[in-house]
Amino acid sequence: MLAKTKFFIVLVLFSVVSVATHAQTGYLTKSVSIQVGLSLSKITTDRVDPSYNPSYRGGFNTRVSISLPISDRMGAQLGLGWMQRGYSVDIVRSAETLLPENSPDGIYIRSRVDYLSIPALLQFYPTSSNVIHVLAGPVLSFALGCSLELETELHGFVAERYSSDCTDGGTEIETVDISIMTGVGVNIPVSSEFSVSLDAVYDLGMIDTTTGIESKNRGFAITAGVSLPLGK
Repeated sequence: MLAKTKFFIVLVLFSVVSVATHAQTGYLTKSVSIQVGLSLSKITTDRVDPSYNPSYRGGFNTRVSISLPISDRMGAQLGLGWMQRGYSVDIVRSAETLLPENSPDGIYIRSRVDYLSIPALLQFYPTSSNVIHVLAGPVLSFALGCSLELETELHGFVAERYSSDCTDGGTEIETVDISIMTGVGVNIPVSSEFSVSLDAVYDLGMIDTTTGIESKNRGFAITAGVSLPLGK
């Protein structure tokens, strides 16, 4: 029931952005931007084992967006992008870990999921110069592929190294992910032909990414690129 409620809320947010975009009668498309950048992501989990504590893993992302003005201080950003998400887990034997006596000294897990993302964001410009904007809205993502790497260490040496897609171990990754993105950005004019754009965002996953396991995506991303005006 909770997952259905979150899904309904996100659909409402998508509808609000869509309606706002179509309501901009008399306004022309403002700009199209192409951005690339870096991301840090991990998952949250309900596992109580203190040794299993997912940490952030770096990745890449790229996005093409169209910004549509709604009013002097409000706009909509509709995009299509590719984003790497994932996490890393380092389990090292200590008094706090729950590793059995005959287990390796260390277990290192690296997970990576590639997503096709479709953000639908509202932008608010706090100043009349429209250089700085605050953005927020839902992101619909589709998993394109997944990889899982596992390495064990014994007495300071690599004992075993294993890599596969995420389904080989019986873990099924959900195809669709829904998240809420918030952040800030700047759009600095360089000439009448283009401007430099920079966005810093936080992505908060709303649904579980793994079947039967509570695991939601969390992540930060910084992207930079160029913005090209399409009309006035």
